[in-house]
Amino acid sequence: MKWLIFLIIFSLLFSCGNADKEGQPPRPFPGKIWVSEDAVEMLAGMHDMSFVSAIVEDYTKLDFQLKGAPGFVRIDSLGPGDRRLSFDPGKGQTGSYSFVVVLTYDGYPYKRALTVSVRKMPERARRVRSEKALREALDEAKEGEVILLEDGDYGNVTLSGHFGLQLRIATAAHAHPEVKGLRLEHAANIWVSGLEVIGKNEDTTQREILVYVDSTSEDIRLTGCYISSGTDAERWMEPQWKQAARHGVVVEGHHCNLVNNFIQYTYHAIETKGDSNQCAHNTVDRFGGDALRNTGNFNHFEGNLLKNATVDDYAAPDGNHDDLYQSWTFGPPIVGTVIRGNLAISCSERGLANKSTIVQGIACFDGFAEGWTIEGNEVILDHPHGIALLGARNCKILNNIVKRNPLKIKSFESLPWIMVAKHKDGRPSSGNLVQGNVAAVLRIDTLAAEVVGNSKE
Repeated sequence: MKWLIFLIIFSLLFSCGNADKEGQPPRPFPGKIWVSEDAVEMLAGMHDMSFVSAIVEDYTKLDFQLKGAPGFVRIDSLGPGDRRLSFDPGKGQTGSYSFVVVLTYDGYPYKRALTVSVRKMPERARRVRSEKALREALDEAKEGEVILLEDGDYGNVTLSGHFGLQLRIATAAHAHPEVKGLRLEHAANIWVSGLEVIGKNEDTTQREILVYVDSTSEDIRLTGCYISSGTDAERWMEPQWKQAARHGVVVEGHHCNLVNNFIQYTYHAIETKGDSNQCAHNTVDRFGGDALRNTGNFNHFEGNLLKNATVDDYAAPDGNHDDLYQSWTFGPPIVGTVIRGNLAISCSERGLANKSTIVQGIACFDGFAEGWTIEGNEVILDHPHGIALLGARNCKILNNIVKRNPLKIKSFESLPWIMVAKHKDGRPSSGNLVQGNVAAVLRIDTLAAEVVGNSKE
């Protein structure tokens, strides 16, 4: 009887082991899995992209595969833990498709389900093959049309025009248009999707901007795009970062949406100066300055992945104190900012070249911040400034996790904290709420905030 019981237990363990290999792991994923968009909607005959990232201890043990994906989906690498999903459906491939991205780590598979829905391309879609043809198409464009970019060298593209119904500009299926820069000037209701904007190193100078939306533009959408300063940036040392890194996306316009984009090898990655903009589900990887910067009002930053600060130049005369998110004002308060559900990591790769050792988290060091909501973010870094508001009124800091980077790149005088303090000029902070957070240290000025239900990690 004892042998029979042993055999039953052994067989159960063996069958569970097979189940593990079939895709039901006995443990949670030992890190983070980040999917920029798990339900893609697009048109047949166009190209689109979404992005999958994993944060793990050892990237040599990580692999990505597609299971059950239609033939028009492919996956390629953007770095050790990052993959791009490219979608190129043809005319006869409309419909809804479900498939799985399988992330295998140390022999165990972990699945993420995705869907892509493909609709018919409008009859009035126009195809262009040069910058000149694109300009002509814009001059003749009707509201609600689609302009598809085929193979060609488009250089620095400028888009303008006001449309009541959205004009969409996208990459054609299987095409690879070369775009060095993109500017939207005096533009409204233009949607740019599935585009690669890659700077050319030979004619790049520091502080140029890859994608720029001017202050007279509004209702601009940028989705499913890959934006980078150069194709050889992985090999850059500090001088190349200083000389060649461009800013990623700068938005001075209003009511714009930046969603599901991958911004890599830039100096300041995303900067919003206009009002009522949304920045959601983007990935920022390898930035030399700040990941997110904001000086506008009522802007939302939700569900973004921010990681891997480079260039260790904090003390240099022309250096930058790197921040995962930074705001500031020397005039009226910045009002109504929402920072929610972001994963912000100073460094996610132990072997990252040119890593920055002094990286701050979510910060407004020159307030006032007024009516902000900072909620449900995870901030992983070494520096004490995990979340820090110096000059804040009626702000809510809710249910965030602030913790030390497990890579322990640099030691400081304190573990990462949540801070609400007076303005640099001495004016007090008031009316704030700090509730439900997990952080090793709270540094809250007396009377600056109500502090409720927080805990240490």
